[in-house]
Amino acid sequence: TVVAAWRRVSSSRSNAKLMGQAKDVDDASSANFEDALLLLRSDIDEKRVFGVTLVLGHIGALRAEPKARAQVLEAIDVDFVNRLLRSVVPLQRIALALLRALLLDETSAEQLRRCIGPLAASCTRLAEAPPAEGNVDDAAAGWGLAEFSQVVEILRQAARFLPAAEVAAEVRPACSQLLQLAMSSSHTSEALRSDAEAVLPALHLVQEAALGDGVASEFVLAVCLSRQLRGSPAQLLALGLLAEQTEAGLASGGRLDEALSEAIAAGPAARMPALHLAAAALSRMGLSFGHTGGKPLFARLKPLLSWLAGELRLGLEGYAGDDNTCAACAALEAAIIAFGREASELESAGCFEEIADCLRQLHRALSDVHCFCTDLQGSDEVPTALPLIARVAAAWQLEDPRRFGSEFLRSVPVFCRLAPAEFAVLLPCVHELPDWHLTPACAKVFEVTLTCLEDVGAIPAARETFRQCALMLTEVALDAAAYLPDAAIPDVPARWQPQDTLRGTASALNATVSLPQGMGHLPRPLQAADPEHEGVKRLCMWSSALWSAGALSSAGALEELATLCGALLVSVPAETLS
Repeated sequence: TVVAAWRRVSSSRSNAKLMGQAKDVDDASSANFEDALLLLRSDIDEKRVFGVTLVLGHIGALRAEPKARAQVLEAIDVDFVNRLLRSVVPLQRIALALLRALLLDETSAEQLRRCIGPLAASCTRLAEAPPAEGNVDDAAAGWGLAEFSQVVEILRQAARFLPAAEVAAEVRPACSQLLQLAMSSSHTSEALRSDAEAVLPALHLVQEAALGDGVASEFVLAVCLSRQLRGSPAQLLALGLLAEQTEAGLASGGRLDEALSEAIAAGPAARMPALHLAAAALSRMGLSFGHTGGKPLFARLKPLLSWLAGELRLGLEGYAGDDNTCAACAALEAAIIAFGREASELESAGCFEEIADCLRQLHRALSDVHCFCTDLQGSDEVPTALPLIARVAAAWQLEDPRRFGSEFLRSVPVFCRLAPAEFAVLLPCVHELPDWHLTPACAKVFEVTLTCLEDVGAIPAARETFRQCALMLTEVALDAAAYLPDAAIPDVPARWQPQDTLRGTASALNATVSLPQGMGHLPRPLQAADPEHEGVKRLCMWSSALWSAGALSSAGALEELATLCGALLVSVPAETLS
C-alpha cells in the first residue's frame, strides 16, 4: 500500500513536469517535504513509513543541504528506524536508504549511532536463501548483494564521522559481524566473494575502520585467494591489506605462500602488492613464510629471490618504477636478514645446494648494487634508488662483511651523499671498516652526530643513532694507534662556528667529566705539535659545536656527550684552547 501510494505521488510530479509547470512542481515538492516531516512526527508507524518514503523522494536535497538533513533528524525517531531494521525485508531496505541519505556529517552520525547495533543484527538476512525466481513474496526473500553494499557504505560513513572511541566500541563489532556473515557458506555470500564491485567497498571498510581481528584477516585472505577476482582492483587492495596485516602480526602465516602465488599469477598489475607481501612475509615469518613445520620453503625462495634480483636490476636501469624498486629492496633486505637469523638452523638442516642457489641470487643483487654505485662516482647525482640500495648493502655487510667488503668500501663515497637520516642505517657497517676515519664516511659521521643533537625528529631513533656516532668518534679519538687530526674532518657548519666559547666548553668539560681511577697509565694518542694545525682547529670547533648543540637537545645523555667532546680534545695542545 505504501509503495503504491508513493508511485502515485511520483507519477503526479512527473506529469506536472512534462506539462511545463515547473513552479507548481517546486511548490508541490516543498509541500510534500513538509508533509513528510509531519508524517515522521506522527505516533503511528504506518504514517512514519509513508513519511520516510516521501523524504527519500528528496534524497538530492538531503545530501546537498545540511538544513534539510537537520529537519529530518529532528523529526525522525531513532527507535522507529531500529524497528524498521528488525522488520521485513522491504521495510529494512527503506531504513537502509534513509541511513545512507542522512549519515553525511558528525552530527547525524552521533544521533544515528544507536542504529549500528540493530543494523548489524539485521545482516543475518545475508546468510539466508537468495530470492527465488518467479512470483515469490519479497518479504520472504533474503538479502542480496545490493543490501550488503548498502550496509557496507553505511558502516564506512559511520567510521568516517564517529569519534575513534565509538568506532572501536560500536562500528568495528558490527563490521566483524557483517564480514563473518559474508564468509558463511550461503549462496549469497559465495556470490559476494566473487563479485569485485561488491567486495571492493568491503575491503575499504576493513581499511578505514582499521579492522585487525581474525574475521577481517580471513575475509582479506579469501579475496586474495579468489581466482574469480584475479587481477581486479579488489584483489590488489586485498593483497596490500594482507601485507599490512602481516607486518603488524595480525595475519596467520598458514596460507601466505598461496596468497603470494596468486599475487604472482595476477601479472604485472599485481607486481607492487606482490613485492610488498613478499617483503612482509619474509620479515615477519622468515624463510618458511609461516608454513606449518617452520622449514624453509626453498621451492618458493629460489624463484622469488631470482625475481627480486631481476626487479632490482630493472629499477636500477630505469625500466621499473620507484615503487617496485622500493618494494624489491625491502624484500631483499628482509631475505638477507632472515638468512642471517636462521643461519644455524640452515646449517643443521644440511640443504647446502638449495642454500647456495638462494645465496647466488642475493650475490647477484648485491653485485648490481655496487656496480650501480660505481657508475655514480663520476657525478654528484643522488638517484631515488640510492637510499633503498643502501639498506640492502647495509643488511648484507652486517651479516657477512667479507664477501663484498672491498666493493662496499668503494661505494662509501657515493653513500655519503645521502641525507643524515638515510645514512644512519650504514653506521654499524662503517664502524666495522678498517681505518674508517680516513674515509669520506668520517665527515658524514660528524654530520649525523650534529643532526641528532640539532633536530631529534629528523632521524628515527635519534638517541640510539647518537650513541652509535658518539661511540665511533670517541673510540677513534682515544685510539693510540690513530691520529685524529690527520683524518678527513669536515668543516663545522657556519651556524655553529664558535666565537669565544672554547674556553667555556673546556671548563665545562673539566667540571663534568671525571676520569676513573687507574686510567692515567692507558696509552694515549699523540698530542699535536702544531697548535695551528688545520685538523686540530677543526677538532676544537667540533667539540664546541657538539657541546653547544647538546645543551639544547635531549637526544644524547650529558655524560656521553661530555665524553665525546672531551675525547675530541685529547690530541689538541693547550695552546690551541687558550
